[in-house]
Order: sequence, then C-alpha cells, then structure tokens
Amino acid sequence: MGLLTLCPDGPSMAGRHPLVLAHGPSLNAILPAVRAKRDRLFLIAPFRTALVLADAGLIADIAVLAYPAPGASEECVAAWLSASPEARRQLTQHTSLLIDAFAPVAVFRQFRSTRLFDDGAGLLDEEAQLPCWGNALVTSLAYALHHEAPAIAIAGVDLTAASGPAGADWTGRRVRLSRRHEVLYRLLGLLTSTPAALVDLSSSAIKKPGFTHESLEHFLLRPAAPCLPAARARQIRASAIAERMVDDAAGLTITARAMAAVAGRAVRLAGLAHATASDRAELAEAVNQMEHGWLTDPASLAVVQLLQPKYLRALWELGALVKPLHVMAANRYKAKLIGGEFLDLVSAFDRWLAQVCPTRSVDRAAKVA
Repeated sequence: MGLLTLCPDGPSMAGRHPLVLAHGPSLNAILPAVRAKRDRLFLIAPFRTALVLADAGLIADIAVLAYPAPGASEECVAAWLSASPEARRQLTQHTSLLIDAFAPVAVFRQFRSTRLFDDGAGLLDEEAQLPCWGNALVTSLAYALHHEAPAIAIAGVDLTAASGPAGADWTGRRVRLSRRHEVLYRLLGLLTSTPAALVDLSSSAIKKPGFTHESLEHFLLRPAAPCLPAARARQIRASAIAERMVDDAAGLTITARAMAAVAGRAVRLAGLAHATASDRAELAEAVNQMEHGWLTDPASLAVVQLLQPKYLRALWELGALVKPLHVMAANRYKAKLIGGEFLDLVSAFDRWLAQVCPTRSVDRAAKVA
C-alpha cells in the first residue's frame, strides 16, 4: 500500500457550506435542491451514502469509510462492488476518501485521494484524530467541525422507525425514534455543544435537540467555511500502521482469553444433556455477558472489532427485538452459535499472532498487563 497521507490535510471547504448527507427516506426530497446549489456546497457523506449519491449523479467531496462494527467492512466491499462502474469511476477520480486504519484495502487503494485518520485507537498522532464513536456520520460532522465551519447542515438523517420511543419531526408530526439509531441520536446531541450552528434540512426527520430546522436557501445565507492555513502534509508507511496494529492486537490477548473463557463456558453448559438449575443460571449469566457485558466494555469491544464475529453482531442488532418463547432454549442456541464461532475466531487470532509476532506470548502479555 506504500505511503498513506494523514488528516487533517485534505480538500479545502473554504467559501463553501458543509452539508453532511445520509441515505434516510427524506434524502430524495432534497436532492434536486442540492443539485441546483452544488457549487456552493461541500458534500460529506458516509461511504455507503456516497455510493447512493453517486448513482443519483451527485459526487461527494469527502466520503468517510469508517465502520468499526463487526462485519461492516465486508458489507462496504459488497456495496462497492455492486455500485455501477460509472459511479465507482466518478468517486475514485473526484472524491477524497477518509479512512480509518481498519478500512478494506480492496476499496481505498482504488481512490486517487485518500486520507487516514485515527478514531481514538492510538495508532496515529493526536493531529490525525477524529471522533467516530462507532458511526461514520459522526466523523463526517467532525471533519467539518475540524475545518472550523461556523454552520453545518445535515439531510437524510431521519432516525425514524415504525416502533421505538415517541418523538416528533420538524413539522410537529408524531414519529418514533429508531431503537437502532438511539445511540446516534444521543451522539448528535453531544456535538451541539460545539460552537458551530447545526441545521437539519429534512422536515420529516426526527427533531434533534440542539439542532435547528431551515431550508437549504436559508442555510446558504449563513457564513461559509473560512479559509484556513494549509495543513502540513504528513505521511506514514502502511507497514508502520500494520506494526502498531499488531502491537495493539497483542495487547488485547488477555481480554480475548477472558472472553474466550466465557464463550467456552457457555458452549459447555449448552451441551449438557441434563442441566441443573445452577447450570441454567450459569448459562444465562454467560450469555448475558456476551449479549450485554461485551457491548459496554471498551476492551471487549476492541476485541470484537478485531475479530468481527458475525453472529455476535447479529445478536446485538436483533437482541432488543427478539422475545424468545423459551429462555433456556434461546440461551442454548445463542451459546452454541455465538460462543462456538467466537472460540474459532480466538484460535485463528492465536495462530495469526504467533505468525506475525512469534516472540510474544500470553505469559509475556500478562506480565506487561
């Protein structure tokens, strides 16, 4: 992969108005207005939204390829391959791709312009860090904030669903907040503590605390992004990033072992032909740890991001919606499916770590910890 250019060096948005787009249901309604004012706008979008825009004839200035959720990289590659050849050509030639260290090489190596940022993993210097918090939309907004834009607009960020907590859109119509997007909803609220004015252009999107709603025409009356001194271009060798990732991975071995112990216990208990009440309680505790404990522990999340167990990700996405008719049967199923896959992944991780860094061992990592 050679040399990678680091953030904050990137395309200038000076004199233009940053607009962050997502591909919610309300996006199509605003696209004609965006096309009409395209020369005055600096378009930023998560990668998959950028693909949708490209197919609609709009090419983003910045596309953010940062999807730390397990399995998301494979989904991004699949989405890239399913896009039209013309959309891919336009993006690779005219869009600057903002990537994190885990971005799939199969995608970003095709882009003429890429910029590497650190989402807090500690792989790069502080100057190259941008928040992600598990969502590329947050990084998209953070990029505009980093360039000191006095006002930033969003569109297509509906966050609504058929069920969920009650809320209202910008017209006052009652809507439901999507449970899947509840965390993002709260993260957007955190960004309103910044000096920039945050504007939602989609009237049918859920009303967001700290944001205001106005038309694109009114948004364009606000001050544009300022002209900032050019950032010093800095580069890093991809091999150096790989070495740092290996070091970080080795540092996660203790956490991975602890998680594997939980998964192994769950698999063992799920296979018991005659489980006692104590066995059932212990199985429920192990499944709860995989289902909830790992989701809230930063070190466990780092292991999940590294190993990307697809069944665990599916459980996290569907767990709040699925109501098992038989709790014990559900726990056994989850333990065998998720625990078994996780144990296989940890074994593969052990083999990989032994190959790339044979001098490290679990005992050595334990002493360091």
